[in-house]
Amino acid sequence: MFKKLFGLQNKIPDALSGVNFKKILETMKKNPELFKKISTEVKAKVELGQDETAATQEVAGKYKEELTEIFKDELKDIKK
Repeated sequence: MFKKLFGLQNKIPDALSGVNFKKILETMKKNPELFKKISTEVKAKVELGQDETAATQEVAGKYKEELTEIFKDELKDIKK
């Protein structure tokens, strides 16, 4: 689901291999509308020719406060 939402099939780097994606997916389910909106906006930017990574970073930055709030527990785990 995470990969599908962001169109990242086989693009998640090995550096994230220790991240608990099951926990992240559970967290994402708390606000699926936000992730649908992010996915739609990223896709639109990519279709206009913007690099996928740059588009994702730009859109994620737009929703930084919401994403930080949603993932606050996961961010604590990653920082450890």
